[in-house]
Amino acid sequence: MEAIEFSSVDFLNPVEDIRIEYKTANYSLPKTFWETYSSFANTEGGTIILGISENPKGHYHVVGVDDLQAILTEFWNQLHNREKVSAELIRDNGENVLKYKQFGKVIVCIYVPKATSYSRPVYLNGTKENAFVRTDDGDRRVTDEQFKYFIVDSQNSIDDQLLYNYTIDDLNLDDVHKYKEEFAKKSNNPDKINTSDLDFLKDIGVFKIDRTNSNRDYFMTVGGLLFFGKLNAITSRFPFFKLDYFRYRNDSDNDWEDRVSSGDMNFPSLNIYSFYNIIS
Repeated sequence: MEAIEFSSVDFLNPVEDIRIEYKTANYSLPKTFWETYSSFANTEGGTIILGISENPKGHYHVVGVDDLQAILTEFWNQLHNREKVSAELIRDNGENVLKYKQFGKVIVCIYVPKATSYSRPVYLNGTKENAFVRTDDGDRRVTDEQFKYFIVDSQNSIDDQLLYNYTIDDLNLDDVHKYKEEFAKKSNNPDKINTSDLDFLKDIGVFKIDRTNSNRDYFMTVGGLLFFGKLNAITSRFPFFKLDYFRYRNDSDNDWEDRVSSGDMNFPSLNIYSFYNIIS
């Protein structure tokens, strides 16, 4: 977005708070930038504004950034680096990173959305304990109790995690069609058969809206991939994915009489749905 003019009265918040953080940034990102990114992501989201300084009396002044391109290049490079930050919550679509001109100086506003439960805690430098939360007066490292809460909450929501690099082509559509027929029959709604595959998958939650941006695009969920996915698509996301079923004649037998296993030449495309149908 091109720089635009606006008044300081409309722009500058009197003080930093739980959703606003001002930082100076002359030629590089400030050292505490990613701590604030983590804290906003793990709390309620917020905006980091680069190019604002605070004097000892608590007054804020526009000082601008001296090398805009260097700062933005450093930001995008580190954002894409999982050794630096665990979750990439901002996409280069012009919505979350805005450049403005204030009093002849360039400032940068970076909006950090609240991370979804399966992405939290957002942590730094490859260490999960190196995560932060936002309080009224700044960024604080998570406590042991907060960290435990984030981990438990993320596990409860993993099925709803969005996959940004997967499409309907990664699903076994034969399985989708079988499920659609079953769904239409059991719900006594025969018109469902005529629903397009993508609309049907949206209806049942295989594809969900990404609510971290205003585009409201749909993306596949982890649960949808595991349930209907082609095996190679599943294993590209979960390399150790394995479904295995053995049937024994009786409890005392050591040798099985039937086996269903993902990757076997007899079952080259097992997902959870097809596996269940075979063994049930």
